[in-house]
Amino acid sequence: MIRKLLLIFAAGGAALAAAGVLVVSLAWALYALMRDQADLSAAASAAVVAGAIALIFVIVAIVFAIKASSKPKEPEVVERIKTLVRERPVMAAGAALAAGVFAVKNPKAILPLVLAFLEPRKPRRH
Repeated sequence: MIRKLLLIFAAGGAALAAAGVLVVSLAWALYALMRDQADLSAAASAAVVAGAIALIFVIVAIVFAIKASSKPKEPEVVERIKTLVRERPVMAAGAALAAGVFAVKNPKAILPLVLAFLEPRKPRRH
C-alpha cells in the first residue's frame, strides 16, 4: 500500500517536472521566434514571452473564478439528516420514534426503504 502510494507520488512528480520542461521549452521557442523572425530586440522578445505567460495566468484565473462561482451541490440525504439531528435533536428523536412505531405496525411498508438504503449505488457520470 505504501509502495503504491510512493509510486503514485513519483509519477506525479515526474509529470510535473515534464510539464515544467515543456513550459520552459515553449517559452524559449517563442523567444527565439520573436527574436529571429519578427526582428525584435532581446528585451522586446522577453516582453512577448512575459505577455504570453500573463495571458495564460489570466485564462486560468478566469476558469477558477467561474468554477468557484458555480452553484453548490445539493447536500445528500445523509448530510441533511445529520444537519437536522445537530440543529433540532428533539424533533429528530420524535421522527425516529415515529418511524420506529410505523415500522413495528407496518413492517412490509418499511422494508423497501431499508432495502433502498442498503442497496449499493451506481456510480455517477460527470
